[in-house]
Amino acid sequence: MHEYATLWLALTSGTTIDSQGTYTYTQDTSTEPPTWSWSYTSSAKVWETKQYYLYGAANYGSSCEITSSGFSSGATLTINGVEPVAASGSDPLVIVGVQGVTDLSTEWAVTEGNFGYMGVKENGKDNVHLLLDHLYSALTFSFSIDDDYAKLRTIKLKKVSLKSDITKKLNLTVNLASGASPITSVTAEQTTDAATTSLVEVFTDQDGVDISQTWPVGKPISTGCFAADFASSLSVECEYDVYDKASPQPLTTRAAVNSLSAILEASPLARGQIKNITLKVVPTYLYILSDNDLDNPTIKISSN
Repeated sequence: MHEYATLWLALTSGTTIDSQGTYTYTQDTSTEPPTWSWSYTSSAKVWETKQYYLYGAANYGSSCEITSSGFSSGATLTINGVEPVAASGSDPLVIVGVQGVTDLSTEWAVTEGNFGYMGVKENGKDNVHLLLDHLYSALTFSFSIDDDYAKLRTIKLKKVSLKSDITKKLNLTVNLASGASPITSVTAEQTTDAATTSLVEVFTDQDGVDISQTWPVGKPISTGCFAADFASSLSVECEYDVYDKASPQPLTTRAAVNSLSAILEASPLARGQIKNITLKVVPTYLYILSDNDLDNPTIKISSN
């Protein structure tokens, strides 16, 4: 269970009812990509038996503008000032389903593409369940080690970062429509404002963790999110210690950078999709002439 405090909500008129609020979510792992279910209690005044339509975004950057010619059929959200990359759980999301309930303990049964609910005013307040969906795509990273090299050296991973060459913040335009596929389009444009960060750490361990002992090959260890329109700008940076099998002290700390543009151009990701990339630690030597030849491994993209 996680808590955040950056939820932007608007009722039928488009009037903001809460620019910030506290809410919780749990992950539903029965679908791929994951669906996130939310429960939120608003302090806004609503009327019993009146029809309302609720739109909003989470992790929305500096502001969110919500407009519509008819809220019963959909809306356009302009989400301003989001970062080009984000850690999992910090990427921008929008509401894609609403369920009015008399109590938050009511069984969660939101219909995707339904933005309306009837005011119930139970115990002086209305309750809603919200379904949100991702606007960014996501990458997970898993690691392996060359079999022969693993017999000679131990590799402990210390840091993995997702980096974008985009140095400006982004504005997102999201078109929503009622129905089974509510997000009809998402476009991202660079602004003139400098990004707070174009690099996000998706994994860090000060002491380092032994790749071969901690994760089976192919098991993801970290997740980073990005705007699909700018996938060609991405790279992954890794920092790791190299150990002799007989020594508890690291011989050296190494770093490797891999561009992700080719792999993502060959197999593009759409909004809300997730892809795993396996990175393999490999030796750089042709022949072992000294111990120094063993202490300079690099990391290359192995598979996707």
